[in-house]
Amino acid sequence: MYQVFQGVDFVFQFLFHFMMFGAMGQDKVSRVQDIFRSGVCGKGADLQVPVHGAGAIGPVSVDGCGPDSAFLGQIDLGLPGRLFPTPKGKIHGLHEGLSNTNSVKFSLGLFSFLSFWASYRFETRPLSTPKAAHATVDSIVRHPTLRQLAYRLVESAAVPFPTYFRGIRWLQNYAEIGAPAFLMGQHSTEGWWYYFLVAFAIKTPVPTLILLATVAVLTARDRLDVAKREYVLYIPVGVFTLATLFSFLNIGYRHILPVLPFLFVVASKVVLWTRTRWARAALLALCLWYAVSSMSMYPHYLAYFNEVVGGPENGYKYLVDSNLDWGQDLKNLKTYMRNNGLETVYLGYFGSAHVDYYDIQSLPLPTDKPDELEARPAEVYAISATYLQAGYLGDTTAFSWLREYDPFATIGYSILLYRLP
Repeated sequence: MYQVFQGVDFVFQFLFHFMMFGAMGQDKVSRVQDIFRSGVCGKGADLQVPVHGAGAIGPVSVDGCGPDSAFLGQIDLGLPGRLFPTPKGKIHGLHEGLSNTNSVKFSLGLFSFLSFWASYRFETRPLSTPKAAHATVDSIVRHPTLRQLAYRLVESAAVPFPTYFRGIRWLQNYAEIGAPAFLMGQHSTEGWWYYFLVAFAIKTPVPTLILLATVAVLTARDRLDVAKREYVLYIPVGVFTLATLFSFLNIGYRHILPVLPFLFVVASKVVLWTRTRWARAALLALCLWYAVSSMSMYPHYLAYFNEVVGGPENGYKYLVDSNLDWGQDLKNLKTYMRNNGLETVYLGYFGSAHVDYYDIQSLPLPTDKPDELEARPAEVYAISATYLQAGYLGDTTAFSWLREYDPFATIGYSILLYRLP
């Protein structure tokens, strides 16, 4: 199930726009109804102002506007916890408000679709090549006549951003096969159900974790009606988190990025409890901590690990691959060698860049411990964090001899340097 969610950037973009702004629109319609009702029945009347709670509204008592006089009764507008009396002949304004809200939702959905399509340069082509399409049709359609019709359809039918859909298919195949994964000294090609929970705990800034925990505790304490007011935030997070528990593809925190916008909105709810001076001071301290923690990573943001594990210096002991190392520091290695007078290093590099392009003089780093290492003159060994943890090597014992030593320096946190013996 998780691989389906892995690449649905458009779906989550649409959900975020639709659900967030839709919820705002819903609340606005409710407020318009309150004002409308006050304007109709409040003139020269003793109006009790409606009191909003968590998804509910208090009683309204208006002299001369009770249910037995100017009201047909009560209608359910489909808004959670709200049931409003409706004046005769005045329903049109309420319907217009709901219609405007639906228009906003449609516009946001269209904007999400077009902005996503624009990122693919408005690409429009058949979904697959004729050869691949015929193979797919053959596996599904058995009747010869229907099969010929299906051939023509898949060869001629153009769809928006087909590269995206082909990527989803590739990702599904990749996820079914599994990828080598590393987690806190463990290796697996089938993953761990708790992988992304650990990644979230150690790669999310601690202030964010504190804010989320605070909101959870205070919401439970005050027994707020979360289901009615905030379901648009919690449902996507819950569904996506559940999907990650079944993933075989455990290679990076980036795969759970779609839940962060929802969680940031949830965390912002903490301002409801900052009425005292100490609460405001604590919130300000957390914001400053967040800013300093993030900016101090410049320019190595990919390698961010929070203070729970001791920061990015210790990140390679817990997670590698796209959590830390995508081969991004090869140029920085060359700079380090030039500044420190290193002519040659033993190099085990994980990445797609070309060593020769940066004019790095290097020798292959042996996967097994060299014979009589202690008798050799001191030499520098450079290895990518992913290879240090035997990622993608097919042998979990590869480079294990280097793990017995401590690096004397790191390059951008993703390449570790050892001077041995």
